[in-house]
Amino acid sequence: MSDFVGELKKEVVQLEQSTDLLRGLWLDLSNELQNPEPIIRQGEVNMCTLGNFSCVTGQAKSRKTFLISAITGAFLCPDEYMGMSGTTDTGIVLYIDTEQAVPHVQRTIRRIHRIAGWNEKENHKRLRVLCLRELDPLKRKEAVMQAMEMIKPILCVIDGIADLLEDTNNNTESISIASLLLKLTTQYNCHILTALHTNPNSDRARGHIGSEITRKAETVINVSKEGGTSLVKAAYCRDIDIQDFAFIINERGLPELTERQETKPKASKLQELFGNILPPPNSLSHSGLISKVVERGKVKERQAKYKIKDALDSGIIEIDAAGYYSLKIKPPNNGDLPF
Repeated sequence: MSDFVGELKKEVVQLEQSTDLLRGLWLDLSNELQNPEPIIRQGEVNMCTLGNFSCVTGQAKSRKTFLISAITGAFLCPDEYMGMSGTTDTGIVLYIDTEQAVPHVQRTIRRIHRIAGWNEKENHKRLRVLCLRELDPLKRKEAVMQAMEMIKPILCVIDGIADLLEDTNNNTESISIASLLLKLTTQYNCHILTALHTNPNSDRARGHIGSEITRKAETVINVSKEGGTSLVKAAYCRDIDIQDFAFIINERGLPELTERQETKPKASKLQELFGNILPPPNSLSHSGLISKVVERGKVKERQAKYKIKDALDSGIIEIDAAGYYSLKIKPPNNGDLPF
């Protein structure tokens, strides 16, 4: 009898714990919920909304930080900047840099001050800045959480989210950081803007952390550099895509909109690459094709495999029963025939 009572008490305790966990998580259809409130827009399109996070991705030196400066400055600026604008003139921005030396962070923040129309040599009550370069990843994570609790920002910028991890390819760590961003944006009803490096010669965000962040983000914006121009495009938007745009750095050291330079579409680049490697009737084995893509495309083996997969998916190349790859020849249209 005592064993039965003990088991019953255990079940009651488990039920109470389950109730505590689930309380507040049930969806109530009788409660009219509003769409997430936008705090930054590009024209009439929402870029950043409360309760969500977004990510700027790009190669090293592609001007990710310049773009983040423009987005942050646009939020704080009383007018529109580079086609972007804030929806409120209240709330504090918490700017956290994890990788730059303090003088470089200061230069970035002074740039934001100039965009916002503030004195660049005086602190402003709406912008608080943390420099976490000297801390180890665990301490950086703790500092972020403490600063969020202290400041309770409406917008938090974390320039270098990967620096909160010991290993960017650790799946458990990556899931934990992505989950932390979801928790913080809900807990403080704010937006978090992050930055991530992409793999060389690819638009894919680096490591497991890149996969987790891009899957959970409201918006992923990619920036790439061609000469003196940086090209910005929406890699993913949960709502309406933002418009692509391009910017340069003007004589004041500020990002400035410029005419978008036409670039070859990805499919055209793949067609050109594999057309040179596999001119008909040539064919190559998988290993042979990888070697040629590495050589001609000037990429590493991993990126070469991605390009081969993309070319297969795009119908540029095909594979036969023996496992050999060749250029896929499209039949001519009847209108192209000379009779």
